[in-house]
Amino acid sequence: MKLYSPSNNFKLDKVVFASRILGKKVEHIEVPFDHKHKQFIAQYPNFSLPALNVKEAEYVFGADSIVLALFEEKLSAMDGFEKAEVYQWLEVGEREVENSTGVIVVNKEKIGELTEDKVTKAKENVLKAMKTVDDRLKLRTYLVGHSISPADIALFFNFRVVKE
Repeated sequence: MKLYSPSNNFKLDKVVFASRILGKKVEHIEVPFDHKHKQFIAQYPNFSLPALNVKEAEYVFGADSIVLALFEEKLSAMDGFEKAEVYQWLEVGEREVENSTGVIVVNKEKIGELTEDKVTKAKENVLKAMKTVDDRLKLRTYLVGHSISPADIALFFNFRVVKE
């Protein structure tokens, strides 16, 4: 499998970690942030990164979706409720954490102009999500089931961005 992404894309870390713990070989293909990787652009002009080439001309786009694809075998062994929990935590990661961490990073790096209210709200959302996850993990090791899942990976790497 080939993974297309810039090296400095924080979302790449989620995918690399998941592939390593699952023992799946993934070859990283560097794509510059200017998105001028001609072979890839020719096939998918509206792509988003990272992107995983899973089969001939079949791609999965977005870090969380790629992690789900890598976990396909483990997810198929879960019952419906456990799968729903994984998707639920991925939604929390995207809605409450990833969107807010983007605001915090933009503010920290002085990339754009944000109001203080927006930055404060983003920090509150992240802290709320951290508390929710912390409460969930007080009596268990993993967010869902008895082994690491896409939910654990997604939230860990989303929170990690805030720490950095």
